[in-house]
Amino acid sequence: MSHRTDIQNNLPKVAANGLIDRRVLLRNSALLAGAAGAGLTGIARAAAEPLAVDPWSLNIGAAVPTYSTPSHYEAKVVRTLANPTNPGNNQARTPHHLLDGMITPNGVHFVVARTGAPDIDPAKHRLLIHGLVRQPLVFSLEDLMRYPMESHIRFVECGGNSAPLWSKEPIQADVQAGYLLRDRFTRHFGVWREGQGGERMIFDPIFLRGTRLPSAGDPPLAVNRVYRPVHNIGDFRYIEASHLGNQGEPAGDIAVWDEILFPFDPALRHTTSLEGLPVTRSRDVAAEEIEESYACDATGVVKVTIRNLTSSYSREFRLGRWSGKAALVAPSASKRARRATV
Repeated sequence: MSHRTDIQNNLPKVAANGLIDRRVLLRNSALLAGAAGAGLTGIARAAAEPLAVDPWSLNIGAAVPTYSTPSHYEAKVVRTLANPTNPGNNQARTPHHLLDGMITPNGVHFVVARTGAPDIDPAKHRLLIHGLVRQPLVFSLEDLMRYPMESHIRFVECGGNSAPLWSKEPIQADVQAGYLLRDRFTRHFGVWREGQGGERMIFDPIFLRGTRLPSAGDPPLAVNRVYRPVHNIGDFRYIEASHLGNQGEPAGDIAVWDEILFPFDPALRHTTSLEGLPVTRSRDVAAEEIEESYACDATGVVKVTIRNLTSSYSREFRLGRWSGKAALVAPSASKRARRATV
């Protein structure tokens, strides 16, 4: 092997500052020229053709405005308006199919305006906090701007996105088009349970994120759990989480979905209100067999039927979110002792 070949083999592919080594670039250019002579003349000829010179590259462009607006080439990237002539019930839908990237520009954000777009003077705007509070407060915009600010990227979805599921003529009415519209769970949905004899809380995912909802007319999704309880009352705390950790614990954005109570003790089967009753361990209920049956229909409604198979009684619950409930975190040890979970 020649000395020149050794040098070529030892050349670094990338220089220390991240740029291509000029010797490698020159060597590869020579190889390309040789390949053209060996029959790849079409590639070399195409690369050598001059590019068309458009007028915008030969003249001075427009002056930079004080506030930039979208290019006129993006004129078709606009929202679809519903009831455009009725400001009292106006909607503007985001053209997701025309956008690039994950950030929605302000100008095409989804809007529902029940009374039109208000013209609010920032100098007169006030935020009032009153009602069942210890001290009513009022803030001007200048007051609010004194607080530290943070920027976050968040997924925001309108609760009306499922409206087509209630329509008599659904969005996928054209069955010949070959498209199928399917909704999915966008978060993990599950319930807290006690594990290791009550030593730690574990999260039992009922419906995992990405699970497809059934189509209209199809049977609902079904999930069952069967076990023997250790408490007189089952306290079911349902949550949704954007992610699951390495140990299966809820992570990311966590929010309360609902909380229900069920009498495991047959002596409480006729008690309509279980709130306020103490949750205690009971050896007697260990002989009872409990079944939880979950069903999720095409509209995303989740129902659970809890049955005491041994004593033959049951209760059905329709699960739904609590308005204004704070985000849920793993229950503390004190709460576990006060209100045990199934």
